[in-house]
Amino acid sequence: MFTGKGLQRWGLALELLVLLVAVGFLTFNSLRRMDYLGDSPHIRMTDSSRTALVAKNIAEGRGYTTYDLPAALVDFYDTKGKLHDEHWVNADRFPFAAYATAVLYKVTGSTSWKVGILWYNVLFFLAFLVMLYVAAREIFEDRFAGVFAVTLALLHPYTFQFLYWKDGDMLFLTTAAVLLLYRYYKRPVGEFSRFSAAALGTVLAFVFLARPNLGLAFLLFFGIGVLWRVWNRRQEAGLAKAFVAHLTREGIVFLAVLLWCVPFMIHSMREWGAPLFSANSFYQLPLGTHYGMGTDTWWKYQEPGNPVTLSLLRATDSGLLWSKFPSSWIATLRNILSSYPIELALGLGAFIVLGRSTDRKAEAASRPFRIIGWAVLFAFVSNLIILPLYSFQDYSFRHYLAFALPLIWIAGGRALSLLCSYLQPAAVRARDHVLLHARWYVAGAILLLLAWNFGAGSSPDAIRLFARTSKFVGNHWLGTLVIILAIAFRRWLLQPPWLPRAALAAFLLVFMFFRTNAYMKRTNFAWFPFSDGVWKSMRERTGIVSSFALQGEVAWNTGRKNIPAPEWPMHIYSFLFDHDLEIEDVYLESSAALISEVDGPFALAAPGFEGYARLQRYRHLPGYEVAFHEQDIRGYSRFGVRPRLRASTDFKLVDRAAVQAMRKSPARIELGAAENAIYAAHGWEQYATLDGKQVISATNVTRRRYPARSVEAPWEDSSITFFLDERRPRSVELDVYAVSATTYEFYWNLDLYSYTLPKDRKRHSVGKLVTTAPGWYKVHLEIPAPLMRTGLNKLGFRSGEFRGVAMCPQGTPDDACLAFAEKELFGNRDVSGSPLVVRPQGLPAIEVAIGSLFAGALELRY
Repeated sequence: MFTGKGLQRWGLALELLVLLVAVGFLTFNSLRRMDYLGDSPHIRMTDSSRTALVAKNIAEGRGYTTYDLPAALVDFYDTKGKLHDEHWVNADRFPFAAYATAVLYKVTGSTSWKVGILWYNVLFFLAFLVMLYVAAREIFEDRFAGVFAVTLALLHPYTFQFLYWKDGDMLFLTTAAVLLLYRYYKRPVGEFSRFSAAALGTVLAFVFLARPNLGLAFLLFFGIGVLWRVWNRRQEAGLAKAFVAHLTREGIVFLAVLLWCVPFMIHSMREWGAPLFSANSFYQLPLGTHYGMGTDTWWKYQEPGNPVTLSLLRATDSGLLWSKFPSSWIATLRNILSSYPIELALGLGAFIVLGRSTDRKAEAASRPFRIIGWAVLFAFVSNLIILPLYSFQDYSFRHYLAFALPLIWIAGGRALSLLCSYLQPAAVRARDHVLLHARWYVAGAILLLLAWNFGAGSSPDAIRLFARTSKFVGNHWLGTLVIILAIAFRRWLLQPPWLPRAALAAFLLVFMFFRTNAYMKRTNFAWFPFSDGVWKSMRERTGIVSSFALQGEVAWNTGRKNIPAPEWPMHIYSFLFDHDLEIEDVYLESSAALISEVDGPFALAAPGFEGYARLQRYRHLPGYEVAFHEQDIRGYSRFGVRPRLRASTDFKLVDRAAVQAMRKSPARIELGAAENAIYAAHGWEQYATLDGKQVISATNVTRRRYPARSVEAPWEDSSITFFLDERRPRSVELDVYAVSATTYEFYWNLDLYSYTLPKDRKRHSVGKLVTTAPGWYKVHLEIPAPLMRTGLNKLGFRSGEFRGVAMCPQGTPDDACLAFAEKELFGNRDVSGSPLVVRPQGLPAIEVAIGSLFAGALELRY
């Protein structure tokens, strides 16, 4: 079946040209269907955005600098004396992608996001697919293995994530490393050319500078292999001579790696005092522990002077630290096995067949490939062991371990090629049998078709006898058309040469089975700026921005530096009070959508993110005024995103005295006034006037965001934040309207810069309120001096239960209010007892909440 010579005379160049055209078409078709082409900026809503910005700085002469600084690194940069630099030195990730993108900028003459994100991803994605074909073709001397390897890759929907999201360059470099390592192990000892050694060293260096965890594993495996070869040759030439002989070949590999890495090492030593420094491992350590507070640490503001280190984690939170490992291992393996069962079966089958060959020549020929398999397995296992240290609990590392996929696809392609060879005789016999008994098979097909359509509903567009068939063909018209054409041209298709026919079938298969990634587009839409007017507003100023939005957006559209909005909105002022870093604009992008329990990317993130949704809704921020705000209901029907509230808001600094006033210890905070929304950190919803008092409802909004027993959930149901100076209160009094007979336990500075460990919660308890019936209560709390601190403080409580609350207009009968509330709350397990009717002043319609109390004024007694 695979002995035809029709294409052999065309040569590899023509094969690659045809391949490039085919995969290029499939690539741009996927981008078109995902709405990433044209002027659509959705491609900016991906993880390649901030790297492309660093590359923009390189290309435009600002050096290896960044516009975006994670909130987790503010204190670190201040300690290093770099926080107030005109340009922030980049410490995020290793530099390969940034410099490769900068080269692309220089070549194209453009530093746009289209070039830096879209075209960079496209070029490396195409280069990866071509390299995958070349590797499979060369390793097995089988062009069909190459075609099937590329087909396996493109049939899996997740492969396109490397086109949309990031790491297409990693797949290309890994595949190139696999091919060059294969060539090294294939050649006899001493016959590895110096040029090949330099090429291998360059690729391994690029892998290291792109993904150090992967590059280091490959280099370590290669180094051990070199030492093994030296040791095995010691009896022939002596240990010293064997070492020198390898030094002139394999030594070039390590020299090339060193030469490529030296510039970054010099830069790193000059800026950070370490030869290969990356802040990723520094700011990602808290993830999955009580120091992470449930959010990506880009948005996690670390307590000044108290950096989270591995030794600190081991001393204070060893349980959560170590539980990250088995939970993430299980999540990763489960995810990989469920995502790639066929590919793994084919790939492992190929390795088993190659390893058990009785033909010594065939076994020897496959040995280099099996060594590469061990190299990739070594890298996979070592990364799987270490990576959970820098992740959440139960985190799947499928994406970060995807460097193993090219090898699996290469082996799987070979397995499919062998299967086709094995099945060829059976296929011929089956064809002959069907032709011999064609009338019976046709009759059986007709009967099955009638049975399939039996009982189908009528359709105005098809005869009732075949209504179900008509609908199926309408939904799968392209596949049906391909089948009809295949039958019509079967004589041409079923004759050699087989390679172009196999390639055409593979192309059609990938094209027909491609599906858009709705989840990816929902995520894009969640981050997407509602209005471009917000950029025009921010371009009027030049200071630092703090944004509750996707990193990179501020820089791409305004050229201003940006710090992601920290986990407590009050920390916007902490930047100034702790680090003398003034925030000139606060940009909020669709905050309610970002924390939506339906599909918000921050649904399970820091509880304080609720505060940004409140700020955007009521638009009061002391010292700032609204420079721009637009909102409307928007959806994305093309990808099944239902309409929801979208808004873009820009607060600009107008009153520095008002900002400085926030630093002072307050005497009274009217929590029920919407202009004080900044104080309501989390667990609050409606503002109202109850019995003449301004109040805000404390509800289960925080509890319902997190699964039961989630390590990402706070202990308190509601909390408020404020600053204290040297003047410390002796006690505080809080006016509350309780909605049920229960117990409320109050805490001071619980879960402030990190989630307080359960064993330490009692130390933060400052009192309880025990209610016997709904009504007004005055909560008096004595605050121990050791619990208070200069700077940000927090008062919160946990409720014994929640109750349904019907907030009714004055003229609405109780029965109508209760009936409405019971209907809204039917089946809700968070509520206890029957709903309570309350009557706030000025309410136009019935509102239902699952509440614990209404809070009025907080008074601090000095």
